[in-house]
Amino acid sequence: MFTRFDGYQSFLLMLDNDLEIQRNGIIERYQKHEILKFDSSDDVESYFLGMDFNLMIKKEIENVSLKIVKDKKLLMLVFYVYLLYFLPF
Repeated sequence: MFTRFDGYQSFLLMLDNDLEIQRNGIIERYQKHEILKFDSSDDVESYFLGMDFNLMIKKEIENVSLKIVKDKKLLMLVFYVYLLYFLPF
């Protein structure tokens, strides 16, 4: 079971394996390097192991995208966050 974080959206990317999850009772499959975007308050279960990249962003921050850039055997994770307004930390 993934830890729930109300008020956040999550991006999950498996770095070394495929991923199978059950989200809100529905089974979903993702290939290595495929981006899974979900509401962090969803019920998500998975028993797959591996290294992952996980980014959690407050829902108030809009227009978020996560992109994968492959360049000469180097995998870089680049994300762009466009703030419609400033949120203090």
